[in-house]
Amino acid sequence: MQPRRLQPQKLLRTETSASRVHSVCTWVEFRTREMRMPAGNMVAVAIVAVSTLWCGAGAMPDSPLAELQEGAWLYFDETTAANGMPRDHLGDPVLTSSGAAGFYLTALCIAGHNGWLTRAEAGRRALRCLETFSRLPRFHGFFAHYYDIGTAEVVPIVHEKDVGADTWQTALFMAGALTARGWFDRGNELEKRIQMITTRLYNEVEWDFMLQPAGTEGDDRLLARYWSAPYGFSPAALLTPDSHLEALLAYILALGSPTHPIPARYWYQSWARRYRWLRYKDKDFIRCPPLQAHIIPHLWLELRHLRDRAADYWRNSRRAVLANRAFCLAGLYPGRALWGLGSCQGPRGYFRYGYPAGGPVEEDAVLCPAAAIAAAMFLPGTAERIARAWGEETPASFRGPYGFYDGISFKSGWQSDEVFAENLGLLLAAIENMRSGIVRKAFMRNRCVWAALEQIGFVAVVADFDDPDSPYAAYIPRGALIGSVAPGVRGTGRALRILPSGEGGRLSGVDIHPELGDFAPFGYVSLFIKPAEAPQIRLVDRSGAEEKLEMVSRVAVSGTKWYRCYFDLDRVRRTDLGRIDTLRLIWRFTNDLPREILLDDITLTAKLDTEPPAPVAV
Repeated sequence: MQPRRLQPQKLLRTETSASRVHSVCTWVEFRTREMRMPAGNMVAVAIVAVSTLWCGAGAMPDSPLAELQEGAWLYFDETTAANGMPRDHLGDPVLTSSGAAGFYLTALCIAGHNGWLTRAEAGRRALRCLETFSRLPRFHGFFAHYYDIGTAEVVPIVHEKDVGADTWQTALFMAGALTARGWFDRGNELEKRIQMITTRLYNEVEWDFMLQPAGTEGDDRLLARYWSAPYGFSPAALLTPDSHLEALLAYILALGSPTHPIPARYWYQSWARRYRWLRYKDKDFIRCPPLQAHIIPHLWLELRHLRDRAADYWRNSRRAVLANRAFCLAGLYPGRALWGLGSCQGPRGYFRYGYPAGGPVEEDAVLCPAAAIAAAMFLPGTAERIARAWGEETPASFRGPYGFYDGISFKSGWQSDEVFAENLGLLLAAIENMRSGIVRKAFMRNRCVWAALEQIGFVAVVADFDDPDSPYAAYIPRGALIGSVAPGVRGTGRALRILPSGEGGRLSGVDIHPELGDFAPFGYVSLFIKPAEAPQIRLVDRSGAEEKLEMVSRVAVSGTKWYRCYFDLDRVRRTDLGRIDTLRLIWRFTNDLPREILLDDITLTAKLDTEPPAPVAV
């Protein structure tokens, strides 16, 4: 049987029980409440907590988010030159950056979606930007960091001879260009031209050229941050997760390249093995101080409900945001409602503020409003409140025609009078993803992205039972008591404990209602079970249609008593895989009821693993 390839046109949909009223969306978060039964067993009963999240096709009339988003768009609309080159920052009218152009291309898709520009005008501007950048000096297909808007020449960073390729800035440009390629898909001549130029620019980037030795032992390679035409590579200038976690976007673009890919083995062998973990409220997250490092990849990549063997990146970012917020509110500014340590202008110039904090962070105590408000995407129901707090607790002098300025310190009284394209672009895209999700949807239409995720081994999470603060599903027992127990299949985390009660006769089970409603891009449902007896699984879609899945593989996990079972989705005919409501697990017992059944890591995969490893960490 051939494995199903992940399908880019069948986008993952995060379908909770949501209803839309006057452009207000209800975000449903599933929680579990534990109750102790007389026998001492823990029973988890699904309950629902509802909070309001600003979203929808139209902006709420008095929403500060709408005002901030329109102000950010106004920056790109008013400061972009006639040749399609946006300003890197307001104070320099002749300087553009490749990253600013990537955010501009993304902004044009947002403007077209919201009616700020007609689709045709947005397309013409996108084409002009792409055509201009296609004529700029490039190095092995990579753009430089800065260019002169008037002369189109490379602007050196350090001294006049130091010009060359910038991997991260090129990744930001390509993210915006690929978003445009995904959004402008109507097939007319204008939109075909946008797609053609984007494809050519992406295919010409020699990602494999930038893959450089990272250690003295073994096969260890990372992407270089920069390559200088006169001086070559600097051994210290590598994109590592502790300094640039946001660069996972660059690695995914490099892995997915159809012309110059880097080998997939380096994702785990060199990149992910360098993750340094911190702990916040007994939850681990990857160390990288600025908020933007945890936000930027999620502007374009739809990683909610997806994870690899190293991490769950959406949860990771949520935990990093919570830790950043807690440090600011308790350590830097107790008594205030403002937080947000991120990369922004400070009294030392542009600085990567963040948590964990070093000396300059605590000394300057500079907060970045764009980073804080954008980070609300990981904290459902908070975006309006965060934006209003920034409006209420900052002086009028901290606001200009494009919204808040870049950074402010309440400790010293210093405040920026500058705005930067990357932070305004970040804010614009984050708010749009909270509203409509079109940025991620357009970007994820690109086959190269799914090709990279397949190579890495990303799976979609239906339920994993590890984090009650951000669960992926609600659970309803049938003829059983359920609760959580440690350890899970990874030797850490938790598993779902099912205690057959006999109330259902010889039938016991659990109904799982996942947040993830779209199973269509995947080939198999996979789950870990202990002991070996696998359940019958039935899928129920939102219309009520129900269908049994066929188990096609059961494999022992080496060194444990766990088994991994696979159930085939390719043979489903009656239920709508794009609109799944319930995963129904049923055990039928002919002999005595077992004392307990342990269930863990229910995921969706594209292929079968004949000898599946247990996940490394989450």
